[in-house]
Amino acid sequence: DPRETTYLLDFDQEAWVKSELMISSEALESISGTPARLITGVAGSGKSLALLYRARLQAKCAASASRCTLFITHNKPLIGDLKWRYGRLAAMMNEGGAEVEATHFVHFFRWCGTLRYDEKLSLIGTQERKSHITRLANEAFPNSGLSDSFFIDEIGFIADQIDDSAPGYLAMDRTGRGIALDRNQRLKMHAVYQRYRSSLAVNRETDWPFIVRMVWEKVRAGQLRLPRYDTIFIDEAQFFAPVWFAILKACLKAPGGEFVVAADPTQGFLKRRLSWRAVGLNVVGRAARLKKSYRNTPAIQAFARRFYNSRIQASEHLAEETILPEGGEGITQHTRDTPRLIKHRAVQDSILWTANEIAASVRSGLSPGAVLVLIEDRSSLDALRATLEGKLGSDKVTLLSDQAPSAASTVAIATFNSATGIERPVVFLLGIDTLFESEGDPRLDHRQRSEMIRDHTRKIYMALTRAGEKLLIS
Repeated sequence: DPRETTYLLDFDQEAWVKSELMISSEALESISGTPARLITGVAGSGKSLALLYRARLQAKCAASASRCTLFITHNKPLIGDLKWRYGRLAAMMNEGGAEVEATHFVHFFRWCGTLRYDEKLSLIGTQERKSHITRLANEAFPNSGLSDSFFIDEIGFIADQIDDSAPGYLAMDRTGRGIALDRNQRLKMHAVYQRYRSSLAVNRETDWPFIVRMVWEKVRAGQLRLPRYDTIFIDEAQFFAPVWFAILKACLKAPGGEFVVAADPTQGFLKRRLSWRAVGLNVVGRAARLKKSYRNTPAIQAFARRFYNSRIQASEHLAEETILPEGGEGITQHTRDTPRLIKHRAVQDSILWTANEIAASVRSGLSPGAVLVLIEDRSSLDALRATLEGKLGSDKVTLLSDQAPSAASTVAIATFNSATGIERPVVFLLGIDTLFESEGDPRLDHRQRSEMIRDHTRKIYMALTRAGEKLLIS
């Protein structure tokens, strides 16, 4: 159980945490682009911990009581964990009071909701979204062979850009999107995007990408009164879209405001494919890379790295930034903490086996709070919860939320997409086979399949590296 103490940081972490803590606003103003400090590293290398320490020390060093800091990420469960750890860190350092209160923790979509953009719209359901976009796409691209998920993802991609106009879309760099579109195809795709958004507006509905879009459009028009921050800390920044950065940049105090960012591009499975320069952040000379993982056992590290390398070609490692744990080549296949793979015919069998294993371990003395269960298929989440509650009791199972998951004494359950930044000593993974099965869809062409394999590999790698001591895959 690693604990946040004043002596936990290693040399590289501490050097980054304490570098330029008292840099002047004049010095920041002289940096071209938006000033940003970046820390990257392998999963479990302490990136989030370094952010928390820097936020704590920065608050302590600040001379002004009016200094305001935002700590933000894309993941609702993670932000609760970060807030809890920050408060615990402040208590261990015998600090608190106004400095702690001036640091605000929130996930991105909730923060957007606090801006009061005054749009009273209903959120479209998942199935309704799919059928609506599929109908519009089939009208524009009859017999194209392109999958429904491609059109859904592409609409989100357009909405995520700072300029979502037709000329802007024609000029966009779509590198990494998997499927090339010529000028005519882009124009038709943009027409689908416009028709989808317009049809939602007529019905007083919206979709998740358009919530952020509406905020940005009001920010750009000067119609929102934005909060102002001296520093904005962003964890898991590999999942942030260009328009998210644009909104947050508008909230930095000038002069003197800066971003402090943590990211692991190896886990970026949401098709962002961003460079820091592309979103206007200047990290030159102000970046550090952590190469040592403190979360996982060597056996789990080696397993995750072998899995990643077995599916991603070396040429792709060079084309896109990846950061994998070093060492571990000498780990044998049969050490005590080697990850276990248990095959079942159906997801219901995996759920029942997992519940029985956890129940037996708890009876043997394992704390329920040491266990995290991740499942890929959201539709199976209720069945997983009900089965676990039947074995352990309803008070011993928690769906990860923005409460403090690190403080919980219950088994935590979540989907893969909700698990970024979260960790537990014991992790069960269910439903990976559904990802592999989707890669064999005969309707996919080579580019689509390669793109899907890359995104699935990154998602599974992220899930594998949530485990600190024991990993079981069913």
